[in-house]
This record gives sequence, C-alpha cells and structure tokens, in this order.
Amino acid sequence: MLSYPEIVKKAYHTTLSRPLLWLFGMFVVGGFNLNFLNYENIPFRQLMSQGQFLEGAAFFQAHPGALALVSLGLLLVTLAGLLVSNWARVMLIFLGEAALKARNLDFKKQLWKSQRPLWAVIQISFLTSGLIVFVALALFLPLWFLGIDPVFLNTLILVGTMVFLPLLFAISCINIFTTFYAVSYGKTLAAALNLGTDLFVSRWVQILGLVMVLMAIYLGAFSLGVGLIYLARFIFELLFLFLARFNILSFSAIIIMLKFISNVLLWFLLGILSVFFNQALLILFFELNTPVEDEASAKQVKVLSDLPI
Repeated sequence: MLSYPEIVKKAYHTTLSRPLLWLFGMFVVGGFNLNFLNYENIPFRQLMSQGQFLEGAAFFQAHPGALALVSLGLLLVTLAGLLVSNWARVMLIFLGEAALKARNLDFKKQLWKSQRPLWAVIQISFLTSGLIVFVALALFLPLWFLGIDPVFLNTLILVGTMVFLPLLFAISCINIFTTFYAVSYGKTLAAALNLGTDLFVSRWVQILGLVMVLMAIYLGAFSLGVGLIYLARFIFELLFLFLARFNILSFSAIIIMLKFISNVLLWFLLGILSVFFNQALLILFFELNTPVEDEASAKQVKVLSDLPI
C-alpha cells in the first residue's frame, strides 16, 4: 500500500495536470459558494423589523396559487441541484480513475458511462443524508424538551456533539466508498453499501489517518487561498475608492463586481480542493481493494523473471 505522502503527491500531480476535473469539482461543491446573497446586501433585519416578512406570509396565505408555484419552483431547483451535483460526482470518479491510469480522459465516453450508476449514487446520497439528519435529531432534539439547567444542557450538547462527530465521519466515509464501488465497479446499491461499510469497518484506521492529513492540507490551502483573494480585493477596493473621488469610476458598481469576482475565485478554489480530496481518497480506495495475493504473485513473477536462465 502507498504511504500517505505518496498518495498526497500522486493526487496533487493528477489534480494539477487535469484541469477538466476542476469543472466537475466546482459542480460537486455547489454554486452556493458564490454567495451572491451576502448578508450585508440583503436587509434581513429590516425585513423582520418592518414586518415585511409577515406581509409576505399574509400575501401567500391570501394567494395559495402563488405559494404553490414558489414551492414547486424551489422543489425543482433542489432536485436539479441534487441531480447535477451527483452527476458531477460520478463524472469526477470516472475521469479521476482514467487520470490515475494515465489514460486519455475521453470526455464523451465517460459522459455516456455516467448515466448507468447515476440513480444508485443519488440513492446513496439520499440514504446517507437522511441517516445523518436522523442521528442529529435523535441526539439533539430531545435535549430541548428536558427543561433542565442551561449549564447542564450545554454539557449534554457537548457530549452529544462528541458522539455525533464520529458518527458523521463514519457515515460520510461509507457514503464516499459506497459511491466508489457503485461507479468504479458497477455494483448494485445493496452490494455497494455492504462493500463500502465493510471497507470502512476493516480499514477505518488507515482512512482516518489519510483524512486527517487531507484536512490539514485542505485547511491550509483554503486559508491561504482565501487570504490572497480577499487581500487582492481589499487592494483593488482602495484603488477604486481613490479613483472614485475623481468621478472616474462608479465605486458601488466596482465593489459589486469585485465581490462577484472574489466569490467566483473562492468557488474555483473549493472546486480544485474538492478534486484533490476526491483523488486522494480514490487512490486509497484502489490501494485497499488491491488483492494481497495478486501483489504477492506479481512480486514472485518479477523475481522469477530476473533469475538467469
């Protein structure tokens, strides 16, 4: 099995050498990272203080048809987002596997193949997300009905969090490896779920070790990237503020544009980091699924081939 530094190095080189993967990484992390609706740009406090929220509720109560249309629109947007993000996960696995094997990515071929496991991946996403929500509700919801001392309540919440985080890690890893089995090996949902669970239970120490390394790299790269993005934005804001004094530019329009560009760059950064994370786990996945007897046989064949005849 490869060491953690070798896995990280291989994932790093694969990520940088295959820019096509970045696009699907951006779809996986989701467009919410664009953060178009910044808190400072939407007067939520004014909406609540001026009663406009209540006016909106009264409007929808008087116009149930409009409420139905808005609800349907939100449902369609949610389903579309679910479909696109899971399809991007499938494509990222197929393209990442091809990149690891030093093959031509062949986008059209991978696009055609992605249709087969898509429904299974969506089901996996639903199951694991539902399980996470269920565990969270089971741990924390009863605490709000106990009516106990706030200090003791905070202690119970802390204990619940300490229980929840390992369960969240386990469910997330099972989700990832189950998806790998469904996509790379074409397993059915039931078979992939069993294999993914067995892999995590038997190799959770190796998985946890790699995830800790990846999280440290992820946080470091994210912090550095965000710092550079917002430093550049701050410098440009100062420059445009200076130019606005001479009525050369519209300062408000420039600020909006800079916020948009910085949020797009942030989304781009998260997409690349998502690809790197996925590639590292994919490498580990294939390493853990390499039969030991095959490795031993390959070494034996190599030794025999090196013997003089």
